[in-house]
Amino acid sequence: MKYLDEEWFEAHEKRIGEIFNAPGSAATELVEVYRNVWGIPGKTIWTYYRMEKGQLAAMRHGEGEESIPAGRFRCFGDYAGYVKVINRKLDPATGILTGVFTLEGGLHSAIALIPTYNKLTEAKRIPGMEV
Repeated sequence: MKYLDEEWFEAHEKRIGEIFNAPGSAATELVEVYRNVWGIPGKTIWTYYRMEKGQLAAMRHGEGEESIPAGRFRCFGDYAGYVKVINRKLDPATGILTGVFTLEGGLHSAIALIPTYNKLTEAKRIPGMEV
């Protein structure tokens, strides 16, 4: 299983259900855009998440710049930057503040969602995956 392949997406969605297992107050939409996936120039994969009452209400993914969906927040970055986050070598907020990632949707509003994003990041860490 490779980070962002179909098998990974299936395992990731299952992990989200395990990690976001109690109702909460978080409600948002986030689109993560991964560019140059697997070191392939121009290969773009995106993931859309919609959270309601602290739980995953919708998730979908796709490929290509032309099909990136709208969302309250959209985060753009190179695949290598997201790998650093998965491997705990880069804090996502630091990545935004240093330009590794570009955030659309307002940094101030996004700060309140850091605990939710941290849980979402934990759900990306699938045992046995390759990056």
